[in-house]
Amino acid sequence: MQNLIFYHDTVITVVVLVLTIVGFFLVVFLIKNYFLSGLTSRFIRRNERLEAFWAVAPSVILAYLGFSSLLNLYTIEITGIEPDYVVKVTGRQ
Repeated sequence: MQNLIFYHDTVITVVVLVLTIVGFFLVVFLIKNYFLSGLTSRFIRRNERLEAFWAVAPSVILAYLGFSSLLNLYTIEITGIEPDYVVKVTGRQ
């Protein structure tokens, strides 16, 4: 049970962190484009390191969360802890 609480806290922390960073950059870019629209740099064309980080960082975070989730799933299965509630969901298309 302690692992599930830790996993929940980790997921909430990641979600809050991502929303904060995205919101910060959204505000910065909106202010930059509104107030400083004529002051763009002519010398910065590419930034491969930033693009690589931008692609790799989310996959590392998702892999960590997925591994933690699978670890919790199999730990609960092995220990034989019975759930307090069981929900049956039926979907039709």
